[in-house]
Amino acid sequence: MGAQASPDTLLHWLYTNAPAAWLSALAAAVAFLLALRSRKKPRRLVVREVRNSSVVRIWPSVRHKIKMEFEDRTIKSLAQVEAEVFNEGSETIEGPNFTLTLPDGCVVLDIAVSPEEFQAGTVIDGHSVSISLPYLNAVREHKQVVKLSVLADGDTEPIKVSGSGAGWSVRHFPVTDPGSDLKHLMWLGAAVAYLLPMGIWYIPFIFRRYGIGENEMSWRALAAAAPVLVPGAVAAFASVRWSVRDVRLLKNKVR
Repeated sequence: MGAQASPDTLLHWLYTNAPAAWLSALAAAVAFLLALRSRKKPRRLVVREVRNSSVVRIWPSVRHKIKMEFEDRTIKSLAQVEAEVFNEGSETIEGPNFTLTLPDGCVVLDIAVSPEEFQAGTVIDGHSVSISLPYLNAVREHKQVVKLSVLADGDTEPIKVSGSGAGWSVRHFPVTDPGSDLKHLMWLGAAVAYLLPMGIWYIPFIFRRYGIGENEMSWRALAAAAPVLVPGAVAAFASVRWSVRDVRLLKNKVR
């Protein structure tokens, strides 16, 4: 008897308004996500560090025994900074100019910008370097990414990035950003602290209060569970985005 009840129950459920309710909710969620993805984004030039490390460093105890030069200039250490520059907005940035400033005591030795045919302009001034680009297309539509490689004498962390223009601004992502990681952990911790008691106590209470069955699929069941489903979906979406970003950064470090 139990085996025959399942098809009948499913058939009865299909003739109710529950399928339309769940399909409508799914369509609304998909439409919301598509609207978020396709919305117009502000023009923002992103400088994302891929690698920031010392290439050659001389121990202080043997420094007087070793002479290291770069273009006939004596240096104490050799460090390299690699970064990717792209436009995360929806429209092209015309003639952007931005500056990378390294810590005091560090000296920028050289910089390479690729692709070379892009004809980027660079000006080195002590511990800073200014880069000017003819334009920068939106990375989502055109996949345009400009790569920087900076050679320096001295400690290269932390780096400051500055620059702005009419209708655009600069955003900088260091190789390591403990503040950002801590913020993500705190956000996820708050989400878990909210969702866990809501799932354990709120859902059973509200279902009992309004006589909603555990397997009921209807508008009222969806509305009752919304305070848990909506924040849970947002937390899951944010976690996936952060994971994808971390994987991309890891791939860049491996390269």
